[in-house]
Formats: sequence, structure tokens, C-alpha cells
Amino acid sequence: MNMYEVILDILDKRGSVPISFLCQKMNELTEVSGGNGRRIDTSSLEFAISSKKELFLMKNDFVFINPTKDPVSLVVAISGYPGPEIRVNVNFTYNSFTYFEWHLDSIATLNSETTKTAGNMKDFKKTLYNLNIWDWSEDYQGEGIILDGISWNLKLVTKEKIYIKQGLDSFPHEWKAFLRAIRRLTGKSLG
Repeated sequence: MNMYEVILDILDKRGSVPISFLCQKMNELTEVSGGNGRRIDTSSLEFAISSKKELFLMKNDFVFINPTKDPVSLVVAISGYPGPEIRVNVNFTYNSFTYFEWHLDSIATLNSETTKTAGNMKDFKKTLYNLNIWDWSEDYQGEGIILDGISWNLKLVTKEKIYIKQGLDSFPHEWKAFLRAIRRLTGKSLG
């Protein structure tokens, strides 16, 4: 786990904390995990946080996750011709998700994949931070007329902002990693 993931983990559990408390917790975690023995001092932690201003904010010596990047919910819908249509709703507040899959073909329903063990919401949230969905373009479109492509849309609600992204047969660079993260969370393959 890198330094930023540890910071996210602590802030996710505790909310905003003083920089001194964050430094203390990080040093405790390093000792417990058998780290390299080097202690983190407050100034180097402040520098690390200031280098990730898009993700962390500091005010009056308190550190917190940027509210425009702190996810509350995520809704993803993917459909293609002839199907299926898949919808995943993730609620970060309640650490829960729902997975819906619709098939137009009744035979496909009988042969649908069985649900495997669901993944970890905490790991999914960490992956989401790394994918930087907020930086994706709003619309991805393939060239020419597409009649049977894959359409997708997602809505990421954070504490202060809503990000809506969509596409038709064209995807952001991080799309495959995003699908892998959802598959790990839900136990279902999205294509």
C-alpha cells in the first residue's frame, strides 16, 4: 500500500484529522506492518499532501479528502446489441451495491453467469480514486454511424459535485481497469 492509499484509508475511517494525528497514525501503521523503520515527519507528510492537491485539502492543520473527489454513489449502465443491459449501483455511504442484468433473450437468462463472492467496498473505492473518473471526458463517441455498438454511461456523485460520463463504442483509457474493479466488487463480468 502506498502512502496516498494509507492517507485515504485513515481519512475514510476518521474524516478530517489534524496533520499531527495523521502523521502519528501513519507511523504506527508502519511499525505494525514492519516497514522500513523510517518515521514520517509532519513536514514531509505536508509536502506529500500538497503534491496531491486534487485529492487532499488542508485547512487550519486539518487534512481531509477533497469533497469534489470523495464518492457518495456511483451508477454505471452498459448495454449493447442484442444485450444484455447491465446496471450497477454503488452506495459508498452504506457500503453496498446492487447489480441488475436484463436479457432480451430468455435463453441467455438461463445461461447467465452465477454470482461469485462479492468484493471489498474499501478496495473498490481505492481503485476508483486511482482511475480519476472526474478527469474523464464527458462524452466518448466512435467514428461514423454505429448501429450495434456498446453504449455506456456513469454518474459519480461526490460530496460536492456530480460527474456524468457516457460513450458509444468508445471508452476512456482506464475503461478496462474500471471494468475489472467492478468485476472484483460484484463478482460479475461486464464484458
